[in-house]
Amino acid sequence: MSGLGEILRQKREIKNISLEEISQKTNISERILTALENDEYQHIPGQFYLNNFIKSYLNALELDIDTFFEKHRESIEEIVDQATEGSIVYYNKIRYSRFKRKNIFLGIILIVIISILVTYFIMENRQRISDIFRGTPGNIPVTGIVFDYQDETMYADFSPVQIQISAKSDCWLQVFRSNQKILERIIKKEEQISINGYEIVLNIGNPSTVTIFINGKRVSRYQNQKRPQRIRISPQNLNSIF
Repeated sequence: MSGLGEILRQKREIKNISLEEISQKTNISERILTALENDEYQHIPGQFYLNNFIKSYLNALELDIDTFFEKHRESIEEIVDQATEGSIVYYNKIRYSRFKRKNIFLGIILIVIISILVTYFIMENRQRISDIFRGTPGNIPVTGIVFDYQDETMYADFSPVQIQISAKSDCWLQVFRSNQKILERIIKKEEQISINGYEIVLNIGNPSTVTIFINGKRVSRYQNQKRPQRIRISPQNLNSIF
């Protein structure tokens, strides 16, 4: 006895219609139509789709749907059961595929978030991290500021420069030590800052508002300067500063 798929194929061939034509008329892929004619219902996802595929197939052949379903009721009921079992596997595969894609997407988002947090942490703590690797601890007390740094390998024949800055009024100050920024803010009136090191760069917003002492000696050349000044200080250029 011929299966339902074989019956459908025979009716199609009698009308001399190709699978490609059926596919164009029904918008059903040739792969599904081939599975239907070969009784491979495990490739068809469920009873609803199977019934509609058969009806669309019959419509494309211009056959009476009710008559066909009545005549082949037992065969159709049997293959619907097969299709239902096959649909469970089909939908499980779909669910797994979606689950896999979702987890990959969430994994990518998590990696991006972690990367952003790590980058932010490094940027916010780059000076501390640099100090750890360079072995250059800095100390910022509650009252006043003291920065102490000695690089004996670079200046074995020199003592570190001792710098004291006293603010006569509020003034913007930026300090670099060995190319590392250690301070950038507005210092307040009567605030005092001490910095020790070998390669110091002071960027002062209004030098006339501060008093600078280097190794206990007052620097007077900037006391009337009201425009921003950059002052480079090292043991080797002290004579040019005073």
